[in-house]
Amino acid sequence: NRCGGEIQVESDEGKGTVFSVKLPRSAVQSDKAGKVGTDREMEKYRILVIDDELPVLEIVSDMLRLKGHKVVAAVDSLEALRLIEKEPFDLVLTDLGMPMLSGWQIAEKVKEVSSRIPVILFTGWGAQFEEDDLTRRGVDLVLSKPLSLEKLLVAVDRAIGSYRTMH
Repeated sequence: NRCGGEIQVESDEGKGTVFSVKLPRSAVQSDKAGKVGTDREMEKYRILVIDDELPVLEIVSDMLRLKGHKVVAAVDSLEALRLIEKEPFDLVLTDLGMPMLSGWQIAEKVKEVSSRIPVILFTGWGAQFEEDDLTRRGVDLVLSKPLSLEKLLVAVDRAIGSYRTMH
């Protein structure tokens, strides 16, 4: 689903099962020298990722690390607050619904520390927020779960890029 693909299953009892996996072509293209690259090289950022669901936290962190970003992951929102206060970040990506502190509270704290740090809120409830201007609440961009790698990378680049041109 995240990649825009599909899986088809054909099964004959006693004979076996065939799984067909269909995925769209990659956005990665190879140039004439045979090196693999994207249409444009992305900058590398220091990103704090916060989610109370460890599998989601690991997947999002891994997707960003694969693109060369320095990722600090926090499964606990109170620990995330401590990190925000003592370490510099180019971007904070936070889940909305978490115990103890919500993504809204995390965003507000980030903006207290530095209004120059963009905040991306990612949530299963994203569709209801995607069209709203949430900057007054400290949120620069909302992403709906599940996240695709492409959608995540474009959002990261867009959030940081808009901050660099504005500030």
